[in-house]
Amino acid sequence: KLVAVELKKSESGIEKDEEEEKSEIAFIIPNKPMYRIFEINDIKQLKGFSGEWLVQEKFDGIRIQLHKDGDTVKVFTYNKKDISKKCSKIVGELKQKKFGDMILDAELILYDGDEPLHRADTIKHVFKKETEGKLRAHAFDIMNHDGKDITDETLRERINILFYQYSQHSSDELAFPSKKDTRIADSIKEVGKYSEAIMDLPASEGVVIKDIESTYYIGNKKNPKWIKWKKFVDLDVIILTDKKTKNNLHSYSVGIGPVNAETSRNYKTVEYEEKEYLPLGKVLNTKKKIDAGKIVRVKVDEVKKTKNRFTLFSAKIIELPEVDSTDTLETLEQL
Repeated sequence: KLVAVELKKSESGIEKDEEEEKSEIAFIIPNKPMYRIFEINDIKQLKGFSGEWLVQEKFDGIRIQLHKDGDTVKVFTYNKKDISKKCSKIVGELKQKKFGDMILDAELILYDGDEPLHRADTIKHVFKKETEGKLRAHAFDIMNHDGKDITDETLRERINILFYQYSQHSSDELAFPSKKDTRIADSIKEVGKYSEAIMDLPASEGVVIKDIESTYYIGNKKNPKWIKWKKFVDLDVIILTDKKTKNNLHSYSVGIGPVNAETSRNYKTVEYEEKEYLPLGKVLNTKKKIDAGKIVRVKVDEVKKTKNRFTLFSAKIIELPEVDSTDTLETLEQL
């Protein structure tokens, strides 16, 4: 993978000159945390981290990417849908001369006055029927600064750019990191302390804990130096079967996977489209029609393990997540 990234940077062995690099501000696949924890001491099980961390608020909104290239400003969703027209005030803010060319990683949240609304409200406002409220973008990372690609720079460098060159420009339309929602920690104890404080913020659904020496991974959605920690337990699972109840509700069975041969040997698995999956039982019946094979996010009260299987209790579908893979066996083991 690393070789592939290097080849992309320098095709045919010819380095791009600065002007060519500046003219190519292209959409970047957003990085997501590779790991998740459920209590602070879970971090101790993870290896390969520097020991210095950035703790950032995980907003309850939708992931966006903000692009400025000269007089052109675009707002994209995580899967590159252009929603610039819906975010006209944010676009207007970024068009000001105080901002140079850039790519910002951000979250879009709908507010009712000072009250942040839920992710579902933001989705409805942007993609379905425009409702009352005001959209605000919360930028938490920067991948291109003054037209220069800085994805290879460490997070320490990138966050310093945001703190010292952008934070003073925070407004009602566009917020940059502040000491309230972004903290540097040099111990796991400090990570826990800052995480708990940030989780109390109104727009927070948890935190993302990042190795401060991490770079932004190009071409790979999961960043192996990032960890998420949510206020509540949810899991990304795949729908394996759909049965209708007498009350015309949908009864879905769900699982994770596809799993490898070793997991198939040690656990009871089921086949779906010629691949093996680890079944987790059923989710609460719902009116929502979702096709088999789709990944859904479920909120769960409990995960129980028996000899060769896992079972979810009171699992309720809460959304269709911005992911293309389920949670892992390791996550179930943790729970």
